Amino acid sequence: MQIATEGRGSPPLCRPGFSEDMYVAEVPESAEKGQALFNVKFVNCGQGGLVQFECSNPSDFRIEADGVIYALRPLTVSTLRAVPLVIVARDETNQQQWQTQVRLTPPIGQSQQVRPTTPHTSSLLSTLSSLSLMFLDYL
Repeated sequence: MQIATEGRGSPPLCRPGFSEDMYVAEVPESAEKGQALFNVKFVNCGQGGLVQFECSNPSDFRIEADGVIYALRPLTVSTLRAVPLVIVARDETNQQQWQTQVRLTPPIGQSQQVRPTTPHTSSLLSTLSSLSLMFLDYL
C-alpha cells in the first residue's frame, strides 16, 4: 500500500481552469459597444501554455486574454439573459480545454420595465392600474 502525503513546505495542488463553474454577472440593462461588462478568472497554474478564450455568442461579446468580456454592439440584458453565456478556454499547446457559464442579470434593485405583449395584457394592466387608483381614492 502506498500513501501520498503533502509535505509542509510543498505548494498546494493547483488545477488549471476557471475559478467558478457558473458566474452570475450583474451588467447594466443597456450596454454600449466596447463597454467592459464583467470578467472571468482563469488559472493556468504556471504551466505557461498559450490559452485562448472563446464565447458562445461571438457576435455580441469579445473576451480578452485577461478574462474581461466586452460588448461588441449595443446590448440589452433582458434579451440576452435567457441562455447562459458559455466561455471556453483552450490551451493551444496541448489542446486541453475548460468551460464555464455566465448568467447575465441586471444590477440588484434595478427595476424591470413591464412591457405588455398583447392587447389583452395591455387592457388587463390598464384595468388593474385603474382599480388600484380607485382603491387608493376610497381610502
